[in-house]
Amino acid sequence: YLVSSLRFWMDEFAIDGFRFQGVSEMVYTHHGMWVPKDKDEMDEFLASENKLNNHGIRYLMMANALIREVKPASITIADEFTSFPSTC
Repeated sequence: YLVSSLRFWMDEFAIDGFRFQGVSEMVYTHHGMWVPKDKDEMDEFLASENKLNNHGIRYLMMANALIREVKPASITIADEFTSFPSTC
């Protein structure tokens, strides 16, 4: 449903960019609370089990793939404050 609504906005209204707000709440099982700021601590934090919400990560990956497939020049912005790897 969520991914198909992105396609709807792109097709019907020629939207060419999306901002995903609250990404940290989607990618962490505890909604981004108590996430370390230091890189070494973050690596250790992510190595431990049950810290990541794989469904939220998968949604963001599918959304980005669809957006790029439909309109390669589109822009996606992730509002993420925890330095999650590969988020820019």
